[in-house]
Amino acid sequence: MTDMSEPLLSVDDLKKYFPVKGGILKRTTGHVKAVDGVSFDINSGDTLALIGESGSGKSTVARTIIGLHETTDGTIRFDGEDITNPSDEQLTHLRSRVQMVFQDPTSSLNPRRTVGKSLAVPLKARGVPSSEIRDRVSELLVRVELNDEYWNKYPHELSGGQKQRINIARALAVQPDLLLLDEPTSALDVSVQAKIIALLEDLQEEFGLTYLFITHDLSLVRNFADETAVMYLGEIQEHGSTEEVFHRPRHPYSRALLSAIPVTSAEEEAYKPRHEPLRGEIPSPRDVPTGCRFHTRCPYATDDCTTAEPDFTAIASGPHVRCHIYDDAYRDIFDEIPDVAVVGATDDETDEITQMER
Repeated sequence: MTDMSEPLLSVDDLKKYFPVKGGILKRTTGHVKAVDGVSFDINSGDTLALIGESGSGKSTVARTIIGLHETTDGTIRFDGEDITNPSDEQLTHLRSRVQMVFQDPTSSLNPRRTVGKSLAVPLKARGVPSSEIRDRVSELLVRVELNDEYWNKYPHELSGGQKQRINIARALAVQPDLLLLDEPTSALDVSVQAKIIALLEDLQEEFGLTYLFITHDLSLVRNFADETAVMYLGEIQEHGSTEEVFHRPRHPYSRALLSAIPVTSAEEEAYKPRHEPLRGEIPSPRDVPTGCRFHTRCPYATDDCTTAEPDFTAIASGPHVRCHIYDDAYRDIFDEIPDVAVVGATDDETDEITQMER
């Protein structure tokens, strides 16, 4: 039983480095710092969205949590138990409580197995009697809004959305507490994405599931996640409630990402983030910039940003941000905190909030 006094999942200073080997002797010549000091908590029943560009390390975080990658450093605790680099026994127990839904629904399914057989595998692994398999699979299909007609279908006979529903059903088969959702809608059409998100919301409410939702599509996060963490080049740059991060993004990287979200005409008056396009490409995690990792693309970068790494600072009544703009030790190098319109607030209210943060 989960202890409600502590987070269901707690990640502390997680690091995952991949060695780079070269030469005839294949000696290690460096490391790809895919994840470099990531920390966050997720309470039972909540959803944390981990967002950022491709190559920021989001998927590596999930794969390390579930044990597909060995942790380089840091601590992972699940329901109070240390599962950092779990033993085989821990891993067996962990897989019954933590499941992962992968990005590509097609490659996640065995093309030689029917839907019924794919869903029966985790049930048999849990020791469900053969006489109950059929009924349990039928229940799973109903829960993901499918039916018994799909029992004998093969993956090539299904649409992308149907395949992802089968993957979700397979994850639910072991009755997990936590789902790691790694870009679960990125390979799907927009109309199907909305249906999958609605399904995930219904399942969370029905079973009390906890989600780590990884995506680069920010439009999916706004009304789905309780908290949002913005990741860049192996580090979290901003972390707070989704309402705070989306309605008043502080970090220049967050603001650039959010300004790229398309909005309908009905939303224009309520949602007008300042347009701050990103410059250049995300650097290689093998050659991480000194100082602030974002300084090579930041419109506000100064010489200090190239040499001094910013702290992860808590903003008054707001999120944590990794930026010198909000660091008292470097405040004097900026003429002012760059003005960011608060979504849904008047200009006077925005000015008042900005002054409070100064």
